Amino acid sequence: MLKLIVLLLLLFTLKSSTYAQDAKTDSLKTATIAVTDADKYLKINKKIRKAFRHKNLNSTSDYFKPTLQTTSNPKFLADSNYVKVYRHTAFESTVYQIPLNRTKVVIVVVVVAGVVVTVIVIAKIAEKIGNGLANFLGGVK
Repeated sequence: MLKLIVLLLLLFTLKSSTYAQDAKTDSLKTATIAVTDADKYLKINKKIRKAFRHKNLNSTSDYFKPTLQTTSNPKFLADSNYVKVYRHTAFESTVYQIPLNRTKVVIVVVVVAGVVVTVIVIAKIAEKIGNGLANFLGGVK
């Protein structure tokens, strides 16, 4: 009888200690939650837009750091995998949300058009010089 009581007491103690531990979330599930949180909670405001354009931010910038307001579960703020995936997703989302600066696009188009026109003009001039030289050499015989 004493063995049964000790066995029950031991089982009860082991069972209660297993409830005290938190279950670990696997890294794939954590990454999925991070992507969902970044897409759901991060809003691109004027401050981030301005900093993104002028400071050439990357994904490790503090602008893309998860906070209590942008996280579904505050426990994940201590998980390095969650923070890393969240920052990368927030950065990529920002890249796709901020359009190119129109002035830069116009400048590039003008430069490319100028180069094309210059090449065409040089080709025409070379063709005329070649024709004139052929006529000159043809008439010398």
